[in-house]
Amino acid sequence: MQSDRSTITQATLKTSKAWAQAFRDYASIMGNMGNVDLIISGEKDIMRLPILWKNFMASAPAQALLANPPAQDNPWYDENPIIDIKPEPEPEPEPEPEPIIPSKPEPKPEPAQNSKNALIEMIAQGLQEIAYKPEQALSAEYVESIAQSTADRLITQTIERLESEGRLTGTSGHVVRVQINDKPIKEVSGRLPKFFPELLKLAQCNVPAFLVGPAGCGKTTAAEKLAEILDVPFTRVSLSAGVDEGILQGWLLPVGDSGRFSYVPAPMVTAYEQGGVVLLDELDSADANMLIILSAVLDNSSWHIPLRYEQPAVVKHPRAYFMAAANTFGHGADMQFVGANQLDERTLSRLRQGQISCDYDTDLEVEQFDAGIVQYGHMLRERCRAIPQFKRDISTRDIALNSEKATTCDHNGRPLYTTEQAWYHHFADWKAEELRKVHVVRDLDMHTAVME
Repeated sequence: MQSDRSTITQATLKTSKAWAQAFRDYASIMGNMGNVDLIISGEKDIMRLPILWKNFMASAPAQALLANPPAQDNPWYDENPIIDIKPEPEPEPEPEPEPIIPSKPEPKPEPAQNSKNALIEMIAQGLQEIAYKPEQALSAEYVESIAQSTADRLITQTIERLESEGRLTGTSGHVVRVQINDKPIKEVSGRLPKFFPELLKLAQCNVPAFLVGPAGCGKTTAAEKLAEILDVPFTRVSLSAGVDEGILQGWLLPVGDSGRFSYVPAPMVTAYEQGGVVLLDELDSADANMLIILSAVLDNSSWHIPLRYEQPAVVKHPRAYFMAAANTFGHGADMQFVGANQLDERTLSRLRQGQISCDYDTDLEVEQFDAGIVQYGHMLRERCRAIPQFKRDISTRDIALNSEKATTCDHNGRPLYTTEQAWYHHFADWKAEELRKVHVVRDLDMHTAVME
């Protein structure tokens, strides 16, 4: 037998048992045994499997046979035929498929009246629609247990996901969990402003916060929720112009025996001494003499009140938290808040490291108020803010009050106001030029404000 690669052909498989066995073994390893015996016997052409033959010739067994040609005294095909060649049977013709006649869909079952669980009805209807046929009959009790288990699992997973994101949608609102030092974990439900987490961190660091934002954006609500979480009383002190120092440090009043004057502490003094959250509201409207007193309150761990003559020194409680709120950052009046005062550096330096810029929470508005009112208000707010130096804006309070109008009904169940009617009063003091800029047409006869 020739050992040159070019002379190794299919005839070699017929005349050499060693080559035929090597080819069979290789084809078996490669998972390609189809018609191998017919190829060895010469009944089928090897070129029907050219890649198999090429790879076989490059394999180690073929290389070994090329290097040491096997003996020819025992030809495979002549003396030891490995198969009996039988003609391949003619394939039987496949029967023609029977035409599929679409069956009429079964009518959907009417939902049962007074069903205990709507989810069970939905599952049952869905199974019927897909023609589900279980191997064993399922009892009603078993189906109900599956539905209840699935519903409970979905509810639990949804709540866990929303809580991990720090939010809950719908009527449940937010759930805030906080632990300060060794105090028990406190949970507070209710929708909180977006800036609340930053306010909470500042309180934990005992750094006075300075909440700056437009009217009705949730500054006071955030302070109240902070007091609830910290489990301390809440005190709000309005610093509007004309308020005297007594609202901060207390009064001498004739409340003693025979009209004797005695010291009566202001709520802020009580919070300073016994603990609590104190909101110093309308800071940019305060008189200068009030700000001098506040500088001492915000800066020191003690406070001297001469009116309390028996014990003038007031020691700050470790759980006394102070914060201020204003419409501006204390740099003076602007287009919207023309009555705001400019604050001096003495006051601002004590609040600068706790400044928080607050704005209206659109998610809260969408969640809590009438959809039509909210859509109108958001569009109007965007138009107002897009106009340079425009003094108008739309507050959450505006949306809340108009939502109350739109959702209040008469004795027949009809709303007292449509969306355009509810917003009509809002534009009573707007000039014609202002209405034109925001593309609002105010109809005095129909009492509507239509946004174009």
